[in-house]
Amino acid sequence: MLSRRLQEYCDYKRLPFGLLRVASPDKESARVLRKVLVQYINSAARFSGVEKSWLKSRIRVQVGKSRTFKSFWNHVQVAGRASLTSLESLSMHDLTSIMSGQGFLRSEKNWDYRYRLTFSERVQCIRDETLKGLKSLGLPQRELAGLHSTVSTSLRSSVEVDRLLARQWRSADAYACETKGMQFYRLRRAVVPDDKNKKSAWILPKLAYQVLCLAFVCLSSTWTFVQYSRAYANSLLLQRMKNTLGVQMLFYDICAQGLRCQAAKQHFVAIVADAGQFYGEVAPQRALDAGFTVFSAAASVGWKGVAVARTRKFFGFMTCELQGGRGKFVRLSLSDIFATFSTAVSVSLVSVGHAVAMLSGLPIGGLMSKLASSMVLCQEEENWKTNHMQRQRAGFYSLRQSWRRTVCHVRYVDDVFLGTHSFCKDCLVDLLLHVYQERFDVAEDEFPLHFLDMVVGSDKRLTPKRKVLQIPPPWATGEGYIRPLLLGAIHHDLFTSQCYPRSNVQATCSLLPETVSSMMVPLSLLLWFLLFPRHLEATWGKGGNKGYYNQWSSKNWNRSNWSGGNQQSWSGKGGSSSFDAGLAYAMLLGDREKSTRRHSCKKRSHRDDASSDSSRSSSADNHKRSKHSSKIKRELSELRAFKEKTEQAAVEEKKHKELQELEQRLWERLQSTTAHTKPAPPSSADAGQIVLSGPQRRLATKVLAGAITDQSSVQAWADIVAVADSMEGRQLLEVLRSEGLATPHACKERQSILLTHLQAELEIKA
Repeated sequence: MLSRRLQEYCDYKRLPFGLLRVASPDKESARVLRKVLVQYINSAARFSGVEKSWLKSRIRVQVGKSRTFKSFWNHVQVAGRASLTSLESLSMHDLTSIMSGQGFLRSEKNWDYRYRLTFSERVQCIRDETLKGLKSLGLPQRELAGLHSTVSTSLRSSVEVDRLLARQWRSADAYACETKGMQFYRLRRAVVPDDKNKKSAWILPKLAYQVLCLAFVCLSSTWTFVQYSRAYANSLLLQRMKNTLGVQMLFYDICAQGLRCQAAKQHFVAIVADAGQFYGEVAPQRALDAGFTVFSAAASVGWKGVAVARTRKFFGFMTCELQGGRGKFVRLSLSDIFATFSTAVSVSLVSVGHAVAMLSGLPIGGLMSKLASSMVLCQEEENWKTNHMQRQRAGFYSLRQSWRRTVCHVRYVDDVFLGTHSFCKDCLVDLLLHVYQERFDVAEDEFPLHFLDMVVGSDKRLTPKRKVLQIPPPWATGEGYIRPLLLGAIHHDLFTSQCYPRSNVQATCSLLPETVSSMMVPLSLLLWFLLFPRHLEATWGKGGNKGYYNQWSSKNWNRSNWSGGNQQSWSGKGGSSSFDAGLAYAMLLGDREKSTRRHSCKKRSHRDDASSDSSRSSSADNHKRSKHSSKIKRELSELRAFKEKTEQAAVEEKKHKELQELEQRLWERLQSTTAHTKPAPPSSADAGQIVLSGPQRRLATKVLAGAITDQSSVQAWADIVAVADSMEGRQLLEVLRSEGLATPHACKERQSILLTHLQAELEIKA
């Protein structure tokens, strides 16, 4: 009630009820910005004392985004000033030099360096933010006189700004040397970001970049110029928006021959392919049709929308209810999502200077382009996965009736990875033609293959790409930059430590540049020690030679397990890579017990010289000490019990694993034995005496469905033997695979295995 009345009063007085947020260029200037705002609010004549207090309580000064040299990239502005008349005024020599790339420079410097504001630029930023905030309060222009001088005076008297300028002055020479070219290029040239390395840029004349943009539209097969003005194109896009908006890798070992071509192949075969011309070949209507099919399928099973959480951790899920959960989730209906997708796909106009071009394919870049490619390609993949007959006609047989177990098929946007033990490389290339309608370019690389940021070896080991850790100098970064950079690099090396076990600590520390302050090196070593305890020797202690925590006597911890003078490595018992948590806890308790003993000895020496009053107080200390000692003993006993329980569980788990391995070996031995020691089919002399019953004839006809056309033709076991002898190798292979039997190369062996299997199924004794 009070809040509503207060809001009504603020509306009547034209005062802001919400927070007045202003952005400071950096943390040091935040106090100056708030001071200037408060000064002008206090000097305003139209507000009363209570209203001034209310306005000052609404001020929230936030530190804005740090400006880097990357924010001065001007390729968008330069391309916006392009004109077709510039092509007409160019001579053939100038056009040839531009198209050949003469005068182009690739800057290898890191454009993520933080830009240092000059004093006048800092004054201008604070003045603009103050002016914006005071105008939102309704202050007239005449009361804002002298704002520039007020900001300058406040900045000169700020202690935080003086400290910042002093820190920048100490590294001014290094800053000027590193950013010398950047300062010039951002004013005189067109700075264009590199397509692969987003931190570097290309430097070229502004006219050359404008000519390249126009030439790209003229020469591209997917872009065509249209006779639209820029204003009409913007209005057309706005009208369109109004109309529309109202796998886990599993590999299986098979054999050294391909299932499709029967040709020799490697143990593991994989390829990486890329649909380079996907966005130019696929029409927007096809993506819209595919999206409509996907959304219709989701709606047909009951889904109504998507819920996205209002938390720092981003996550979402499909939902059947669009109401409820107020304030916790943002709920979007399927129709709204499809309308947004349709709008993004339909944005096909772009301006190059004053000229407007139309796109005939799908737009590239952004989340919606990934969604459009997935809409089209996922349906083709689903059709191939579910159509068993199509795979058989193409010769791609599945293992255990599962395509997922036959081929590892992974795709990210338009990059595809195929790995298998069943087909050769040529068959995998043909597989792309059968699955996708679009053209994919297969990389010619051999193992190791590079897929996205991962490297796949011939032994199926998956590792991330090796990257060089480049830490910028301390003066070029803001607060909170080094910590996530080091943690990310250490996490990357933590993942690759099994593949690159060489001196990870020395390798990473050698990548640290000389400009890194001395505080960062021990910080990185500490983080490395916590994450890689097995790579360091436990030699901590006095002098670094005799480890204090490595000497365990009988009075410290379990004499039967720990003996004095034997250094225990951080690798745990038996040299494994596990870290014993009980050992760390025992170290902590041992320190506490020793400190308690020293403290009690010191108190005992003082108690001998004290009076009777001090003796009474020492008795209380003795009671506390005994209570503390009993608590430590109880914790030690619990720790010993926990250690024994853990060791017993480890022994039981080891026995269980050994039993499982023994059972597996026995099962394999039994399978191989039964495959060769089953009784042979009856001899030809007794074949005429074995007459099959009706169920036996039906079962034999079912197993030999491709070879027996009439059930009445099979009356005795001799008929079955004759049918098996007349079958070809391909028919025998299909029957054996359908029954889950072994498939040898020789035709006689296949017939023997089939007859043995039929004899066991029909229960015919020799």
